[in-house]
Amino acid sequence: MIQSTLTRTPLLLTALLLSVALSGCATLKKHLPATGTPAVTAPVPAPAPPLPPMTGQAAVERFIDEMVAKHDFQRTELVALFEKVQPRARIIEIMTTPAEGKPWNKYRPIFVNEARIRGGVDFWRDNSAALARAERQYGVPAEIIIAIIGVETRY
Repeated sequence: MIQSTLTRTPLLLTALLLSVALSGCATLKKHLPATGTPAVTAPVPAPAPPLPPMTGQAAVERFIDEMVAKHDFQRTELVALFEKVQPRARIIEIMTTPAEGKPWNKYRPIFVNEARIRGGVDFWRDNSAALARAERQYGVPAEIIIAIIGVETRY
């Protein structure tokens, strides 16, 4: 039942993926392979105090209300999903504080180049049916989906 709930709405998927990212990013370093080169790391700040659970927060409750009213989700399923989310203050702080701030003209050569264009064309060709289906279902143009995937994964 939860799986059918997850596949119905991209907004819920986005919220769940964000919550997974927020709860899981902190442990990524211990899963990376050793390179044999000592890492240069910044001092580790003291752990932040735990955040309150997601359920019971006004914004989460409004989101659940909206998903139930507009998209026929089951309240009990959504509450069960959000009860599993374990927000981490330090990860939220890192994600909301940009590491650097460059103007677009400095980023453009990184993201708009022949390799990414070629990768995007190949990805679009190889996944055209799924992209067309996503565009029809969610209203997001295929080129936007492809552009985001290209920035995040390089295809």
